[in-house]
Amino acid sequence: MILALDPSSTKVGYALMRGPSDLHEAGLLKPGKTKDDAIIRIPALAAEVSALIAQEKPTEVVIEVSMSSHGHAGQAGARTLHVYGMAVGYCWAVAEALMPGNVATVDANTWTGRVTKATRTQRVARLFPQYKPDTDRGGDIADAIGLGRYYLMRMGAPRNGDGVRIEILPAEGR
Repeated sequence: MILALDPSSTKVGYALMRGPSDLHEAGLLKPGKTKDDAIIRIPALAAEVSALIAQEKPTEVVIEVSMSSHGHAGQAGARTLHVYGMAVGYCWAVAEALMPGNVATVDANTWTGRVTKATRTQRVARLFPQYKPDTDRGGDIADAIGLGRYYLMRMGAPRNGDGVRIEILPAEGR
């Protein structure tokens, strides 16, 4: 099972998936106090990620990263991009500490194809009936599900119980 994370500085969308069409669980991780400064809020979110990993024991974690300021528009975006980077960094550091070598990142523009969040949310709702868009105001849960699906379909290779990638060779290569 993989854990897909869509981090921000105020919440983390997550999806636990067994396969591209097999959603085990999805939701939002939030800090205890959402009005706290980012320097307090982000480590609290990372602690929630840590607890989820410890509880669910995924074989791999995939984290969405934004390699551009797309989605962080204008001057306000330029002022908040470092805070977003801090949130991603904390999530990555916690996951890597708990699961060394089993953490991947995927650029947001790569997996979304620059499709709007509204369209992505609609697609996830069609593919996963258990996902309820009315409970996901920012689309963060949908993005975690979409990221997990993308990763499992295009990027992820199966792993054995020790976390080692299993290479699947074509018949002529065996």
